[in-house]
Amino acid sequence: MTSLPTERITLDLNGTTGTVRIELLDAVGRLVLQGRDQGAGYRNMDVSALRTGAYLLRVHAGDRLYHARFIKE
Repeated sequence: MTSLPTERITLDLNGTTGTVRIELLDAVGRLVLQGRDQGAGYRNMDVSALRTGAYLLRVHAGDRLYHARFIKE
C-alpha cells in the first residue's frame, strides 16, 4: 500500500481507450467517490474531503479492471 499525505491523487489513464469508470472505496467496501472520464492522459482526483484511512481505487476500462490501494494520512 502507498501512504499519501496529499489532497489529490493523479491517475495515469494512458493506454486506455473510450470511457473509463473510476471508483474509490473505503476500507469496508463503501463507494465514496466515483466518476467517468475519456481515457488517455493524466487526471487528478480530489481526495481532500476523505477521512484518513485505507482506500481502494478501481478503474474500469472496457473489459479490464485496474486497482490500487492507498492510505490517506
